Amino acid sequence: MKSSCDIIISINVHHKPIFLFDQLNNIKAFVKLNYVVILNCNKYMYHELKNNYTLDSNIIVNDTYIDKKRFHGTLMQGIVSNMMLALNNYNFKYFISMSLRCRFYKELNENSDIISNTEFFDLKDKIYNKQIWHWPIFSRSKLYQDIMNQNKYLCKSPHEGLCFNEKCCIFLVSFLKENLIIATDILNFNWCVEEFALQTICANYNEFYYLGNGTVTKNISDCSQNRFIHKIVDM
Repeated sequence: MKSSCDIIISINVHHKPIFLFDQLNNIKAFVKLNYVVILNCNKYMYHELKNNYTLDSNIIVNDTYIDKKRFHGTLMQGIVSNMMLALNNYNFKYFISMSLRCRFYKELNENSDIISNTEFFDLKDKIYNKQIWHWPIFSRSKLYQDIMNQNKYLCKSPHEGLCFNEKCCIFLVSFLKENLIIATDILNFNWCVEEFALQTICANYNEFYYLGNGTVTKNISDCSQNRFIHKIVDM
C-alpha cells in the first residue's frame, strides 16, 4: 500500500554530506507540509549515506544511484528515477525538483499558492529568427525534432524549483516509457536537457510550476516574494 504525503522533494546529490545536511535542515525549517525527500546519489554519496549516517524516516535514498555529469542527460535521469520511485510508493500532491545548491527562503505551507507560480517560457515563435540559448544544440535531440514536427510548444526553465503535480508525473513517466527512442536519446544526451525536456513534454499536455529564482542569488532580498527557492554558491 502506498503512503501519502503532500510534497515529494527530489534532490540529485554528489558530494559533501555536510552540505546536504544543511539543505535538509533548511527544508525542515521552511516546509510546513507533510513531505518526503528522495535523494538520487552518485556511487560515492550512496555508500557514504548508507554506511555512515542515520537519516530521518522521511529521507529516502534511491537505491538506483547514478554517476551524473554536468551538461548531460544523467542529471535528468536522476530526476526521472526519483519520480518513478515516488509514483511507485507514494500518493502525493506535488513533486519538486531541487539540486544540492537549492535552499528555501519562503515558507511552504497549507496557505501557499503554488499554482499561481506557473511559468512557461514559450520560445516557439523565436527560434526560427535567431540562434539563442541552448536551442541550436537541443535541436539535435529527438524530442525537439518530434515536437517541431508536430508543431507543438517548446518550453524551458531551470530545473531547480520545477514542480509537477502527481497527474503530470504519471503522464511524464508514461510518455518516456511509450516513446523509448526519444527517451533513450534525451536521457543520454550530451547537454543540459534537464532545462527543457520535462518542461516541453508537460507544456503540451498539462502544466508545470516553477518555484525557483533561476540563477545563483547571494542575497535573499534579491529573490522574488512570489517564489520559494533560490540557488546558493556551493560551500
